[in-house]
Amino acid sequence: MEQRTGGGRLAAAAGYSDQRTHTNRDWAVLSAVRDAATTLGCSPAQIALAWTMHQPAVATTLIGATSTEQLHANLDAAALALPADVLHTLDSTSQQRVSSPYRLFPPAAS
Repeated sequence: MEQRTGGGRLAAAAGYSDQRTHTNRDWAVLSAVRDAATTLGCSPAQIALAWTMHQPAVATTLIGATSTEQLHANLDAAALALPADVLHTLDSTSQQRVSSPYRLFPPAAS
């Protein structure tokens, strides 16, 4: 199980269990976000926000901050350009798996 450090909201949440709420896919996405952050020299939050802003169906991105420093760091994500290989890794890692009954029907012809 992932060990939490720091003063984030979940670090103080007594009884919160990742085992019950997160899947292996969730942990793979987290790992990909952390790897991208290390590669690009920024925070995982900045990667997540920049990636969210890059999604074509996203009209706006909501951020939450518990300090002025965190607010500024989150806002800096708007200027972060994610390379194509990072976008591909994040998109492929996070892709939702099709579940029943949808996999029973072929995609509609366009």
